[in-house]
Amino acid sequence: MALSLKKQKLSYQVRTYECDPNDHLKISALFNFFQSAAEANIESAAIGYDYLTEHNIGWIAVDYRVKFLAFPHRGDNLTIETWPSAGTPLYGIRDFRVTDKDGKDMIFATSRWVLIDIATKKPLVYKKIMPDFNTIDEHVLPPDFPKIQPPEHVDFVTELTTRYDDLDVNQHVNNAVYPAFALDSVPSDFRQGKIPSEIAINFKNETKLGETLSAQSMISGLETFHQLSIKGSDKTAALLHLHWQEI
Repeated sequence: MALSLKKQKLSYQVRTYECDPNDHLKISALFNFFQSAAEANIESAAIGYDYLTEHNIGWIAVDYRVKFLAFPHRGDNLTIETWPSAGTPLYGIRDFRVTDKDGKDMIFATSRWVLIDIATKKPLVYKKIMPDFNTIDEHVLPPDFPKIQPPEHVDFVTELTTRYDDLDVNQHVNNAVYPAFALDSVPSDFRQGKIPSEIAINFKNETKLGETLSAQSMISGLETFHQLSIKGSDKTAALLHLHWQEI
């Protein structure tokens, strides 16, 4: 299969239902935008949803790093540019650049993905399945993903049971849901008047319908650390580290 993945731009408008009480774009909505842009990019090379379903394989996000230069508001017109920026035999790296209507940079993001066998959940060497999968050697953030530490102590904890609407086409909780779950354990008076300036997420284990997640959070100044643990097991679903700034 001859592939020719290129940089691709998509346009989005921030809708009211995608905003928090302060008219800022929800983190979960931003991650859905990223997924939409990534999907459109691989669809352009005919290796999108239909191809993946036919071969019983799927891309799973394992890491994200996001840096905010400006934060989107309700009504903003955004352009999201994405491309595969690097890769190893096992992992693919994908970058995102978000700009405003005037072309000014707002958000940089990089992510790491693994291709899995849907039936066995085992990772695959994607270069064997897609040997011509090309990359574009340009990065908005360094393509490294520092280890995220779990909270040293727990300031706040909330339990949430996964719902049918939290699932994606791979039958597990979609990665855009995890930030919302994690931040549910942070008091509203902390979040009021603040926006994230940086986000790092490490997705560690899938969560299925009906499982309960324990969202444990620690606040340290303008940083928060989060661990989402799958109740009744010794598994961690995700670790998150956020830097916040006053607005």
